Amino acid sequence: MPGFYPGFADLVKKYKESGGIICVVSHSESPQIIRDYMLNCGLSPDLIFGWELEEEQRKPNPYPILEIMRRFSLENRNILVVDDSKPGLDMARSCNIEFAGAGWSHVIPEIKDYMKANSDHYFPTVDSLERFIFST
Repeated sequence: MPGFYPGFADLVKKYKESGGIICVVSHSESPQIIRDYMLNCGLSPDLIFGWELEEEQRKPNPYPILEIMRRFSLENRNILVVDDSKPGLDMARSCNIEFAGAGWSHVIPEIKDYMKANSDHYFPTVDSLERFIFST
């Protein structure tokens, strides 16, 4: 069972404790996401869109973001998508949502360069994302 990147579980807990909403849109299935968040963070995300959903309800389609906005009464300016993949970037762009590249997971130079060039924000470390979130 994979652990989270160093510092990520603490960031999730701190964000949740500050009143933040945690939604996960993933190519993993929901039971594994719940298991991993419970084991690493001691909490379950507020909403999950896993691989078990129909194709049009998974990233890169806009459905997850639109549903998050509807369920939590959010506007696009209230959301930051944090992802390490192009499908996550495409999903955010389809809804005019600010996107943060999770650079701490990038090891292939071409992917790193693409995400750096196309993200609104690019964070090479979990700590740099945390500083951004709690300074704005």
